[in-house]
Amino acid sequence: MTAGRSGAPHDGGPHDQARRHDGGPHDEAPHGGASRDQAPLAGAPHGVSARDAVVRVRRAVPRDAADLVSLRVHLMRAMGEPGAEDPTWQGRARAWFAAGLGTPDVVAFVVDAPGRLAACALVELHRSAPSARNPRGTTAHLSNVCTHPADRGRGFGRACVGAALDWARTAGADSVSLHATPEGEPLYRSLGFVDTTYTELRLRW
Repeated sequence: MTAGRSGAPHDGGPHDQARRHDGGPHDEAPHGGASRDQAPLAGAPHGVSARDAVVRVRRAVPRDAADLVSLRVHLMRAMGEPGAEDPTWQGRARAWFAAGLGTPDVVAFVVDAPGRLAACALVELHRSAPSARNPRGTTAHLSNVCTHPADRGRGFGRACVGAALDWARTAGADSVSLHATPEGEPLYRSLGFVDTTYTELRLRW
């Protein structure tokens, strides 16, 4: 299921980026599972091969909200989430993206396909008290990494992730965290993500 986009796809602007990709088998793999990885940003490799085709990546704008949620639905389905089709969270997510993409701490990078988005990656900045591990007190979290089923295997996901990591580094983040599924883990490790020192715990109610 792909929601239609309002307005034509962006074809330029200051946030457009041409990125090369290697078309690896894991570039389209979604993430969101239990494994938590983190990459220090200083000199983290992006695994981008100069010999391969250029992928046009741009920064998402609020009007992309519906398509970003459509890709998120594909992600939830791939993860086996039972509530993937629930319109309640989808409506809330559309409102969140429309508002969040207008703020300085929420950024998504996308690749366009005719009439929809082909792939995306979302990065959010989190600010907390500085520490020895995070001297700036700014970290980033990578999520919503997804490629439309019709566009997988073309390096689009990897290109979006690379753009997101570049942006996080420029924004001053000390590190980037994510939750990786087994399918997505090889991609993230190839980009420099490693196991964290501490076990993540979570309380739900």
